[in-house]
Amino acid sequence: MSNQSNQLKNSLIAWIIIMVIGTVMFILSMALDVQPVETSIALFVIGVTLAGLSLGMTINYSVKIIKQNLNKPKSLPIVEWTFTREEWNQYCKQNLKYKIRQYLKLFYFILVVIIIINVILFLTIPDSVSKRYLALSDLIPCLLILLFIPLLEFLNLKFSKADVKIFDSSVIVGGIHYNWNVANGKLIEVKMLNENPPLIFIKYSIPKQRTSFINLNFKVLSVIVPVNVYELNKSQEIVEMFQKRINEKKMP
Repeated sequence: MSNQSNQLKNSLIAWIIIMVIGTVMFILSMALDVQPVETSIALFVIGVTLAGLSLGMTINYSVKIIKQNLNKPKSLPIVEWTFTREEWNQYCKQNLKYKIRQYLKLFYFILVVIIIINVILFLTIPDSVSKRYLALSDLIPCLLILLFIPLLEFLNLKFSKADVKIFDSSVIVGGIHYNWNVANGKLIEVKMLNENPPLIFIKYSIPKQRTSFINLNFKVLSVIVPVNVYELNKSQEIVEMFQKRINEKKMP
């Protein structure tokens, strides 16, 4: 579990550093007389975007560390697989493609935010040249966000311990604990993905926040788990076991 704790702490430290860099960038853009004005605007937009995003990710990883310490697995794993570095690198590439697809939604959200900032700045900047420069410079933070988040997770996973532990109600992949064994947690979907090498796809939900005494908001999470190619039958049995549990809970 110490490896798991180190992985989360490393990610937390990385996001804190990015938050500091972003904060310094937008403070400098306002405090100093940066010339030309287009450079000042670009620093401001990129700095605000990075600082805001990294603040959210810092809070996210802080909460993960707290939850990890509270919800450590108390039972032995059903299976524990250790992979060669070559096998693990292949999985990391598969996971990177999966994460990029996931973060496209975040990319679109950031794009909307930047469009709103653009509109405000367009109304306050009279110079048409500056407006054209601003429109181009805003693409930079969008591309950085789209590439940087999954890339950071890719590097973090790549240099983690190359193993997987599947428990009765959670999995640990490369030291990161994915746990649905919490109050009101729910396993939604488990299936084998026909990839090379094969993967197990797990989707689950956990409480996010309480909107009232009765109602809860949930967030849906997912993870792809690498499979030991020499234990395909065992991995299929695990998938079927989880699917059976899901079907049983659906029954009235």
